[in-house]
Order: sequence, then C-alpha cells, then structure tokens
Amino acid sequence: MATYNCTFHIATGTQLTGGRLTGGFDGGATPALSNGDSITVTVTSDFVIPQLTGNWVFTAAPPVQVGGPEASLPSPFTTVIEEGHTVVGQVLCLQYSTQYGNAQSWTFGPVTYTASDATKNSRYELTFVAADNSQAPPVQWSEDPEFDTGS
Repeated sequence: MATYNCTFHIATGTQLTGGRLTGGFDGGATPALSNGDSITVTVTSDFVIPQLTGNWVFTAAPPVQVGGPEASLPSPFTTVIEEGHTVVGQVLCLQYSTQYGNAQSWTFGPVTYTASDATKNSRYELTFVAADNSQAPPVQWSEDPEFDTGS
C-alpha cells in the first residue's frame, strides 16, 4: 500500500480574497491508486494563517454497470447520460479537519482509498478546499487535481 502526497500553496495577495491553490501531486505524476493506498495533503502559504480547515471531497465515477463501460466524468456535481444510463459520481469520502497555531504549513489526512467491485478501475476526482475560518466571512482556496486508476 502506497502513500501519495499532494502539496498545495497559497500565494501572497490572496489573504482576503481566496482563490486557487497551486501545486499538485509530489513528483508531478498523477498516481494510479490501488485498494489501501492513501493520500496526504500538505498546504503551505506565504503568510501566517491563525487556523486552516482542510476539506476533502473524493469522488469516483463508477462503471455504468458492474463489468460494463466506465463513466467518463467523476464529478460529484454532474449527472451524465452515457450509453443510455444516468450516472452521478459516487462520493467516497467527505472529510475535514481544522488546525490551529498561526502557521504557514499544515498537513491533512491521510485519506485511504478503499476500492470495491463497483468502484475499482474507475476514474476519480479529489477536490481539496482550504479555508481560513478566522476571518468573517471565511476565505477559501481550492484545487481539484484529477486522477484515475486506469481501466
């Protein structure tokens, strides 16, 4: 079982507005996950943040039918018609945690991938949202590096 790290960065100038996280999987390669593999996210910033919440949405696009063709869009927000079937991405994991301490680096996770017969060898999407909830309203940064486990 392998562990993969995703490193994101919050840039100067986005303290009050939020925006996109930059970065991605360490080494630049998108991993092909197997059952039991895990992902950890590290977030760094150019400035001190009093508290940071990491929100994960890990979504699989299941096969249209078990043993059948795969759905091509792993979004949890999209309904797709493929080969006469309606497909909605299956949310495998919703997780969040908050860390405190006026820091510039945080580590979230790991989240462990658990494959089932209905989801293995499907396409996936990881959406990660970092939120500074010490501000009102909260400021958010996000990224969604996509990867798939092959077919």
